[in-house]
Amino acid sequence: MDTLKELAYPGNFAARHPELHGKVAYLLHEEEVYFTAMKRGPSTINFAEQIIQVICEAENIDWRTTTFYDVQTVWGFPASYRRLEDFCIDRLVLEDKEYPFVKAWNNVSQSKGWNGISHVQDDVQDAVPAWVIEAFQGFILKGQIEGSL
Repeated sequence: MDTLKELAYPGNFAARHPELHGKVAYLLHEEEVYFTAMKRGPSTINFAEQIIQVICEAENIDWRTTTFYDVQTVWGFPASYRRLEDFCIDRLVLEDKEYPFVKAWNNVSQSKGWNGISHVQDDVQDAVPAWVIEAFQGFILKGQIEGSL
């Protein structure tokens, strides 16, 4: 199994306020990248384009030929009704521009408690391989803290 790597990404006013940088743990496997927030801060949803850019630069890959997935956990997206084991994985739909622009988040998997409900809609298919859940289990099950990779 591939190992998780970590990167910082710019958040609001990042140049003037480096403490507002976010951090992601990510996994590159063939032509897919899965990433998750490593600390509370700038959300991966609001800064997906910046995250894609820093991962592409670090890995020397082209965003146009790579599929990106946002692994959302309670660590990056806290809510009072969510438990540590709750998660949601979205495949990012990128618009073909000169730069990566996320135009949609397509849900491919989520825990039953992610949206505060006891069931998942029947049309949500579990399209995520088990090894992805295993790779991110520290974030999904334990809410790992920054710097613990």
